[in-house]
Amino acid sequence: MALENIARKKGYATTVISVEKPYEESVQAALDTLDDTGVGGIIVIAPLVDMAAAVWNASCRVPVEMIAAGASSTPNVFTYSENQELGARLATQHLIDLGHTDIAHFAGSMDWFDGRVRKRGWEAALRDAGLAPGLCIEGDWSPKWAYETGLQLVREGRIPQAIFAASDHTALGLIRALAENGIRVPDDVSVVGFDDIEGSDYFLPPLTTVRQDFTALALMSTEVLLGAMEGRDVDRTPITPTLVVRSSATRATPKAPHQNTPGTPPNKT
Repeated sequence: MALENIARKKGYATTVISVEKPYEESVQAALDTLDDTGVGGIIVIAPLVDMAAAVWNASCRVPVEMIAAGASSTPNVFTYSENQELGARLATQHLIDLGHTDIAHFAGSMDWFDGRVRKRGWEAALRDAGLAPGLCIEGDWSPKWAYETGLQLVREGRIPQAIFAASDHTALGLIRALAENGIRVPDDVSVVGFDDIEGSDYFLPPLTTVRQDFTALALMSTEVLLGAMEGRDVDRTPITPTLVVRSSATRATPKAPHQNTPGTPPNKT
């Protein structure tokens, strides 16, 4: 939607085509269709690694830009994205600055570029601080998965000091699992999310998270494509995300993190 709005303001019409698996067939067919209609350039939103591979292997007569976090450009396809690895670093560094040393990561799927670069940013921030990466569990981005995983950690007594959740939806499910077991956020566990989805400021507590500026991403990715279409150089520096500090993370205290012993009822306050 942001891309369409920006393109219209610049005097361009847009045509949208969805693709599905198997990507090797659907991506090339979509590019061929757009090419045949006479478009001047194509932007492919490709969050999935296997979809990006199909884009790299496809052929097209017009410039093709791929929005994929952390993906490399090729002679046929140039990439652009927001610097999500930096965003993950900001989230993790915020927890480090609060004095946390046991920082887990509820990760997104490694089938997604977003999941890979957010995990990489978490690891890099800990490494630069001289800390070993804590618990990392890969999921599917959903509140349901995070909720069930949170319950499992409670049963096993493995609740860390702090958690960087790969998405706000992941943070939402996690916080519910903790709250249902008397584990308070942020008093017992600090949580930071990613995306700053609509309503994240109304979580209980309001969620500290990393904001992606989709309007700025749409503007710059459109500028990059127009530059390729017009044969001029354009700054391709990735968009910088920002950390939005709210109330879901607080300074670490000397006490051990709250942990429930499996089989015992949760503490209530």
